[in-house]
Amino acid sequence: MPRHRPMQLLEAAGRCFQRYGLHQTRMEGIAAEVPCSKVTLYKQFPDKSALAAAWLTDRMSRSRERTAAILGGRQPFAAKVKQLVAQKQTDLAQLGEPFTRDLFSSDCPAGLRRELQRQIELNKQQTAWMIDLGRAEGVIDPAIDDSLVRLLLDHFEQLFTDPAFAETVPQPQRIDTLVSLFLYGVHRHPMREHHS
Repeated sequence: MPRHRPMQLLEAAGRCFQRYGLHQTRMEGIAAEVPCSKVTLYKQFPDKSALAAAWLTDRMSRSRERTAAILGGRQPFAAKVKQLVAQKQTDLAQLGEPFTRDLFSSDCPAGLRRELQRQIELNKQQTAWMIDLGRAEGVIDPAIDDSLVRLLLDHFEQLFTDPAFAETVPQPQRIDTLVSLFLYGVHRHPMREHHS
């Protein structure tokens, strides 16, 4: 029987999570997707939540690597923001709507929720770096300081699961909308400069 590396198991699990979400995916289904025995799967990951957390960590780490590559490029900040919006939309789509829905649901397993929060904090740190780069180019609204950036990110996180917002914006577009609002909203506003 071939040996299965953890990444092979993660990729197979990811395909299941993308299609069916967390709650509808079973370890038996993941094992069949690899394919491998359930024993092999359980040797690497104790349960479905641990597997989902590992897959989420991998996806978000890759997303931050792509973000870092964009931010480290030579193009103007406005061009970077345009690329970042497109990249974030692609990365979020790759999580799959069913998995994203379950990830932010009230019955998301505690361990997976903790990992989600850890990943969100890492993303916020990278966002702070992005803001610093924009300030260096003079394109970030000077009225938006670090404390306001943090406040906005925290409120956007809460807004994602707000019932009224969820009712107004359908699930596939919800994160896209928030990402776009933030990334474009922090720019220096030409009308404000005109009237100052």
